[in-house]
Amino acid sequence: MERWFATEMLRFQEGFVPAPRPLHELLAEAEPAATTRKGERHAFDKAVLARFDRLLSPLDRRRLRLPLTFYVDKEMPNDAYLTDEVARRLLVALGELPADVEMREGRLWLAHAKARILADRFVGAFQFSYL
Repeated sequence: MERWFATEMLRFQEGFVPAPRPLHELLAEAEPAATTRKGERHAFDKAVLARFDRLLSPLDRRRLRLPLTFYVDKEMPNDAYLTDEVARRLLVALGELPADVEMREGRLWLAHAKARILADRFVGAFQFSYL
């Protein structure tokens, strides 16, 4: 079982985007995409990018890099976290989090299920890294 899990995790990590791209660069492309570790195309939904652009301040638009990464620790598989303050402000602006939610020790914690819902709702904007 452990060997199977390791093989699956390696396959999953091949789809990881190691170099997230700035929002403004993605918006300038006809078919916005980033490159995965395996060299494949990670596509973004242009409508999602446009919505992010409308909701963020000019400074946050320049700072936002996509996809945003949810980290899931094997010790806490029911939770996920982001490490980007711009991501927190974006999720508040989208109405996905209350305005008073704060990061703790540089991490914004969410239930793993909520993180999955966000990833499904905002196609291409989020990825997962399993630690």
